[in-house]
Amino acid sequence: METKDNKVNIGNKTSMRSMISKFYLKCVLIAIPFLLLIAYYVNKDPFLVIRPHNDYDHSTICLDEGAASWYKYKLYRRSQHYDSFIMGTSCTMAYRCEDWNKYIHAHPYRLFGNAEGLVDLYMKLDALDKQPNQPIKNLLLIFEQSLLSKNYMQSGPCYLMPPDVSHVSWLYYQMTFLQDFLDPLFLVPYLKFELTNRYEHSMKGIINPYGRSHFGYGNDAIYPNEIQIRKMGERYWQGGYWYKFGKRRFVATPGKEFSRTIFKVQQYYLRRIKEICDKHHTNIKIVIAPILERRKLNTKDVAIIRKVFGNDNVFDFSNSTDLSVFDKHNFYDGVHYRTVLGRKIIDAVYNKKYLMK
Repeated sequence: METKDNKVNIGNKTSMRSMISKFYLKCVLIAIPFLLLIAYYVNKDPFLVIRPHNDYDHSTICLDEGAASWYKYKLYRRSQHYDSFIMGTSCTMAYRCEDWNKYIHAHPYRLFGNAEGLVDLYMKLDALDKQPNQPIKNLLLIFEQSLLSKNYMQSGPCYLMPPDVSHVSWLYYQMTFLQDFLDPLFLVPYLKFELTNRYEHSMKGIINPYGRSHFGYGNDAIYPNEIQIRKMGERYWQGGYWYKFGKRRFVATPGKEFSRTIFKVQQYYLRRIKEICDKHHTNIKIVIAPILERRKLNTKDVAIIRKVFGNDNVFDFSNSTDLSVFDKHNFYDGVHYRTVLGRKIIDAVYNKKYLMK
């Protein structure tokens, strides 16, 4: 026969079970939108990092270009027999594989990255070295002050390289991109574009408004600014960035240089790059990129690069004596320059037409 106390205990247990059930139900209801977002992310794979794809040239969003160019290299490496590489930051857009190949007669590929640093570049070269039966016959490295100043491997969804390059764990790599996807600063503009298929200025840096960003087996760049130049002509160099540039009343002064950038860490990675080149008997050429303001790389830094790679392999266009190099019509902005200048630089490098000191 149940006592009054037993009935109370049974009632309390039933009430507790009910509360726990409601708690779990609320957790499930709260988790459903989150789980649906993850399922949507896995299905769409907007960053092109979850599984292999057949197209890395057309993307809705602004990609981690370093990762995308690596995946594209692996997609075509067997069929295209790549053996020569253009490496550096987005400034490599000025150098087309077709133009370079007139001098090297090889199978070139542009393996670049967003705002790449020296360590990032080395790690990609090291990963190339570890690919089975991968020759590295020619290298065209585009150096600039910002690249040389970074003495660490970059992380984050715009810069992190795949695990076989960066040596981070698969889980860390995937979580980096998933967390960025779930960040409202990314997610809201992305979903808005997916729903409306209409680009807005607030989506800048997240959504790719230009469609195709590179093309061909060489991974050459698409130049949306060239369309503007064709439409606007001289007016292109009068508005936007150029208007602000003119307002500064900047006068290009030869001899102005950056402070020192290359120290012990950078010297270590420069030597490691040289070791890989020696192993493959690589014909390496290093271009120190010009910038519109004619501010040259530090003289001591240039001397270090020359000491590691040899005088005949280093071409300092930041200190060019040819003033036509710094003509604003060669540039899209202060640091990104056009293929017309890229061709001129390649020709100078391989035909020994010295446009620099």
